[in-house]
Amino acid sequence: MPRISAVRLLAATLLLTLVCAPAANVTGQGPKETLPGLGNRSAPSNFEQMWAGFDPRAEPLETEVIKQWEEDGVVLQIVRFRIGVFKGKTSKLAAVYGYP
Repeated sequence: MPRISAVRLLAATLLLTLVCAPAANVTGQGPKETLPGLGNRSAPSNFEQMWAGFDPRAEPLETEVIKQWEEDGVVLQIVRFRIGVFKGKTSKLAAVYGYP
């Protein structure tokens, strides 16, 4: 049975587990929500309704490279970026990004 390196296991774990962590709101004011709440409306029933009015370029990504290394000719990075504001808190996602 082939042995899996710790780095590959970490990369696979981070790829399979999307880590969402709310960031602290340092301004004291709640930023504008990325997606509006439903209120009294019913839930969207198709893709078009779900993303109507959403502009993915309206908010900054605030990307940061947490760690970078090279293994077997592949550059791997653990990156973290902002995915939006939900219930008044900025949320971020961490992932492993790799390229030759």
